[in-house]
Amino acid sequence: MTTTMKKNYNNVLSKKVNALGDTIWSIFTPLAQKHQSVNLGQGFPDFDPPKVTLESLKNREKGDHQYTRPMGDLLLVKSLETYYNKGNEFGKDIDGMKEICVTAGATGALYTVAQTLVNPGDEVIIIEPFYDSYSVDVEMAGGKPVYVPLRAPTDKNETTDANDWKIDMEELKKAITKKTKAIMINTPHNPTGKVFTKDELQDIATLAIEHDIIVISDEVYDKLVFPSSPVPHVRIASLPGMFERTITICSAGKSFVCTGWKIGWIVAPEAIAKAAGFYGQYMSFCVSTPLQRAVADMVDQLDDLSKEMSAKMEENYKQTMDTIIPSWMHTVTPHAGYFVMARTDSIDFPYTPNRENPTPLACYPTRDFQFAEWIPATVGVTTIPPSAFYSPEHMHLA
Repeated sequence: MTTTMKKNYNNVLSKKVNALGDTIWSIFTPLAQKHQSVNLGQGFPDFDPPKVTLESLKNREKGDHQYTRPMGDLLLVKSLETYYNKGNEFGKDIDGMKEICVTAGATGALYTVAQTLVNPGDEVIIIEPFYDSYSVDVEMAGGKPVYVPLRAPTDKNETTDANDWKIDMEELKKAITKKTKAIMINTPHNPTGKVFTKDELQDIATLAIEHDIIVISDEVYDKLVFPSSPVPHVRIASLPGMFERTITICSAGKSFVCTGWKIGWIVAPEAIAKAAGFYGQYMSFCVSTPLQRAVADMVDQLDDLSKEMSAKMEENYKQTMDTIIPSWMHTVTPHAGYFVMARTDSIDFPYTPNRENPTPLACYPTRDFQFAEWIPATVGVTTIPPSAFYSPEHMHLA
């Protein structure tokens, strides 16, 4: 008889991986499936992609199934070059062959950028609330995240406008040290739906230039600004002196309603885009050829599609407000993207303050996390707790 002992793999796995664990997505998506609830928490549409997206994929079924250029298929980078230059979106002509690098989605872009830029000990300022991969990407590269929150209006008893959430510029200035390598911003902002004004971006740009800091600008919702938005989307890279120090991240998944395709790209100075391409070669060599070419076929229709999809997103927001969120529940009015934030202070549910936390998620004991656990089975809707998008020191702001 042979006795086998269960091997402890903690000493086998790297320290970086051992520090990882469950995310809000690995917890709440299965919870939605378990209770067959409507999943309003994860960032993907509940409708099929538009006809142009489906047709572009069908047209690439034959002859496009081999490796392509590591920095991005020629058809895609050239179509993006033409589109961006036509609209002067970056304040200069873009060279698609040198200043665009295609990645495995915007999440892949964020990871690639962190690995390309960050050295051990470097500090990266992250504006909160933030997409949860930001901090992990910085830490996996050996860097230190430094958090500066958007500050909500002081009156928390009323519905607020996302654009009233502001960066305290004095707070941002104090966060900058000699070790600061970059500032990560997200506009249009997830999850508030804020669209940063040109003046707000100029304030950030002024600090970046003064302290010689790179700006990593996550702009995956750039084409999903609501028609009623009082503020247009502005690329911080288009401001004077900023293209040379800005990495802009974009997403085909968000723009063309095909999040499962995982096609994203960065637009950056040649040296940075080239370095990101070098890194990508050793991670996946290249990104899906047929899907890149399918995206390329749609780029010239992006403006029309953007108008259609942003209007649909705004209509979905209004329907959510009319049918799911009670009129007495205070919310943050978004101007872009997929999400709406709502206050739950007045809702009574089984809440255990200071409960034991068996997960690596610092937000696990919070009230909003426990509410998000409770609501799928009770109401049939799955949400995501905003505290998951904050650092432990600022989690109370959620």
